Amino acid sequence: MKTFAQTHMEQYPARPKATQEDFLNAAQKVEKSLSEYADWENDCKGLAAAIAATPGAHLMDGYELAKALERSMARFDPDAIAVEELNCYGPLVRGLQEKRQTLWACENKVQAPHPIGTKLREGTITDLNKYGSAEYLVDFGHRHARQVIKYEDAVTQQEQEASNHQAAH
Repeated sequence: MKTFAQTHMEQYPARPKATQEDFLNAAQKVEKSLSEYADWENDCKGLAAAIAATPGAHLMDGYELAKALERSMARFDPDAIAVEELNCYGPLVRGLQEKRQTLWACENKVQAPHPIGTKLREGTITDLNKYGSAEYLVDFGHRHARQVIKYEDAVTQQEQEASNHQAAH
């Protein structure tokens, strides 16, 4: 069963995800940054393509990505500098994705499906996320802690209770 938020968000094109172009652009920035170190100047050839081709690389930290690249590239022997630079890859990809999502939200005039104060299964909507696109800030009951929830993922307490009731019968 679709939630109100999911139904509401169907009037807009789907939220954009990171593209292969984003993966490659971020990888090229990492390669360029790493190539500026004297020891790495010659070892960076093909690094951007290898990073972009590594499944889930944007979800890895620098160490995990270095180990994955070490397995896939014969000449890649990472050191602390490489790990540090590779650690920037995920945030670079997320930054590019956030830019796409900001543009998407502006171009499509995406409106929040629920008002501030609505009780969600996670807590209460306290504000719109000013640093993200089409996202709520939700107070989930812990000291000064809030969670970011995309509009389309918002499930009200009433919807959750109805779903639980339906599942029980």
